[in-house]
Amino acid sequence: MFEINGQVFNEGDVVHFERATLPSNRQRDYEITALVGSEIITTTTMGDNDYTHRFSREEAERFGMTHATRTV
Repeated sequence: MFEINGQVFNEGDVVHFERATLPSNRQRDYEITALVGSEIITTTTMGDNDYTHRFSREEAERFGMTHATRTV
């Protein structure tokens, strides 16, 4: 568990990055698969592939990480 901008996040939460560089990345669902030290590890699906991304707490804050509802 950790907190960014007053929101508490846990493994399994689905998040968006509201200030991501690309508009498509702002709408994409990312699932937090692990919290390791100060890193947030997420997985997202694009097409038929799953991708893993690592963010520092500072990066997640800069990209505007917030809770999301799955868009399945």
